[in-house]
Amino acid sequence: CEIRPGPEYIVRKYHFINDTYFRATQFYYLDSSCTSPFYGLEASGVVKLDKNRVNSGMLPWEQNNYELFMSPLLYQVTVLPYTSEAAVYLQSRVSSVCRYRFGRNREVWRADGVPRDILVYVEYKKSVLMDFDCTEKLGFNLNEFLLLRIEESVESSASGDATAAAAASARKRRQLHLGEIATNMKQRRRHRPSGFQPPLEDANNDPCPGCYPVLHASLKTPPILLLQTLLPDYPTGEWVSSVCESRPRNTYVTRRLVFDNDAEQQWTGTYNNFHDPLCKRPFFSFTATGRVISRDIDEHNPDARQFDFLITGLSITPRDQRSLNQMNTYIGYGCGRTSWRINRTQDVTNTNGCDHLRLHVPTKSE
Repeated sequence: CEIRPGPEYIVRKYHFINDTYFRATQFYYLDSSCTSPFYGLEASGVVKLDKNRVNSGMLPWEQNNYELFMSPLLYQVTVLPYTSEAAVYLQSRVSSVCRYRFGRNREVWRADGVPRDILVYVEYKKSVLMDFDCTEKLGFNLNEFLLLRIEESVESSASGDATAAAAASARKRRQLHLGEIATNMKQRRRHRPSGFQPPLEDANNDPCPGCYPVLHASLKTPPILLLQTLLPDYPTGEWVSSVCESRPRNTYVTRRLVFDNDAEQQWTGTYNNFHDPLCKRPFFSFTATGRVISRDIDEHNPDARQFDFLITGLSITPRDQRSLNQMNTYIGYGCGRTSWRINRTQDVTNTNGCDHLRLHVPTKSE
């Protein structure tokens, strides 16, 4: 169950029929465990590889690590409300764009199991026979297809046995990374991804936790996922990244967060920044320290609580020549007091952080 800005609670099921055609089904929910289906949306169309690639410098990693596609051509988008509230919501959003097709004088939408087309494009012999798109106010598009990456890994036996039998029984695991979406819904249509969303699992992976209900779902039978148990509000303990995390603007990071269980509620965060989506080429690292202040339950996401992270200490470590050159340029101008060296940490608290990296002390983050 993925949580998107808004918030939106969504489950994705994408089927690529060959190198061109696809069918993408998205299920939307009312809760962060995806147990209460709200409505479903199914799109079909084609994607084509962008032969022109991309402007130099936009994606600073090797070309064989990703594929770039042109904007997908959608032939049909169908929507199906699962509740009466969803029917009202969908008709209101859709009719505000296509009054002539779904206006007040038209049929009232109901949760009656009847899918409705909200986008259709039909072309025959280079002539367009039908073309309408009423998806704008739903914030729907598939610009995530503009950037694609497939990762394949081999999972060996739990015992670590290196024998030929163990090697033969090793399982391959494939994951599909698609481009990240805009955090602002109004910008989604023109957003061009430069990072990735959390990956989708290949349905043939074995094991594939949670795949069964999604694999056997359809637009008319949305998957009902297991209710997630919510833990205590304060995240006491040590938490680390399990994968190389993708951020907007070509940023890739691994994190280590430590929360102390004491009256002061101290926290420490170490962020290792990289140039590439595999986190193989280090850029720079920084460690922030401070206090955590618990706030109210989030009004938009009742399953979450807001926190203020007060940052009172900061140290930075350059990891390559590029970061070293950049930080040495700004010595005495808000980024350290002495010369920088690769893999040597410098405390920049006394210079109020590092302006060049947009890291400031003291500061507050939510």
